[in-house]
Amino acid sequence: MTAVDRPVQIGKWEPENYGGRFHGVVTLRSAFAHSINSVAVQIADAIGIRAVIDVARKLGVQSELPAVPSLALGAGEVTLLEMTRAFAAIAANAERVESYAIRNVRNGDQVLFTRQKPPLQPASNPAARAAMHDVLASVVREGTARAAKINVPAEGKTGTSQSYKDAWFVGFTDDIVVGVWVGNDDNTPTRGVTGGDLPARIWNEFVTQSAAVRAKSVRAQPRVAALSTPAAGDITSGRSAAVIRGVPIVQTTGMLEIAGHVVQLFGVEGARGRPAREFTRYLGNREVACEPAGSGNDYRCRVGDQDLSRVVLFNGGGRAAANATADLRALEQQARASRVGIWSGREEDDD
Repeated sequence: MTAVDRPVQIGKWEPENYGGRFHGVVTLRSAFAHSINSVAVQIADAIGIRAVIDVARKLGVQSELPAVPSLALGAGEVTLLEMTRAFAAIAANAERVESYAIRNVRNGDQVLFTRQKPPLQPASNPAARAAMHDVLASVVREGTARAAKINVPAEGKTGTSQSYKDAWFVGFTDDIVVGVWVGNDDNTPTRGVTGGDLPARIWNEFVTQSAAVRAKSVRAQPRVAALSTPAAGDITSGRSAAVIRGVPIVQTTGMLEIAGHVVQLFGVEGARGRPAREFTRYLGNREVACEPAGSGNDYRCRVGDQDLSRVVLFNGGGRAAANATADLRALEQQARASRVGIWSGREEDDD
């Protein structure tokens, strides 16, 4: 879908774009990714500010939101916790999530209090959520939050207030949601800080460095033996239902050799040459765990808590195979649209 980035006037209010420029016809994805104010104002005006407020409330925003056209650009103060909570609902594909600080209280081995996790209610409009994931991913991949881009799929949105009083970035991956706010404690303007600058870089550094801690937590959980006896139904095919673990040798971006076993990443048609070398550098000497998926020799492989099929397709390291799920195909489409990896147009050597 497209919109026209043009001067807009609602009553006496005339919002401006960052930099004072207008770009004419743009896709909604591009307008969102680059925070084009005029398009945001036009859409909010078309659907009605009350509808915008209703969605914010459903996602857990409780602060007062003024029913004025400028709400489309952030007129109204919302706490960082509320924003992060709203993004957590999107990340979880849930109607909303409840935020809390204490999981449990212990006195030695005695548990004094444990907070019960409330069940998440699935989002009522999956198609709308899929579209939200698409535009949020474009912000990190090609838009104002490029400084937050990491080696795994990430989504988020930047924000910068008038006169640069404060700035924020809220983003998430498959397993973590992080909100970053930057501002002066006396409410004076910053020195031109935008959401895509310092907040996005802080987010990048925190999520990157915390990955090792989160992976360690996953490894501390009970593990399945790397090579167990095949189940009776698997003997004829010669395929073990066990999890295969080890440091992989990359044959292509869709095929790994682990402990003498060749596994195919589920949903990925791999590539050689530069993509394979970059994939090798990404994996380094880290352990990969692969579980059988579907039929044949397909596996869902993870390093830490990152799904390698998603990592490859998100970075344009390969093509979606015929058996790829809808979410994997969506990642390929995002990589195509952003012209990354094999979709960049540059020739890839196959040596």
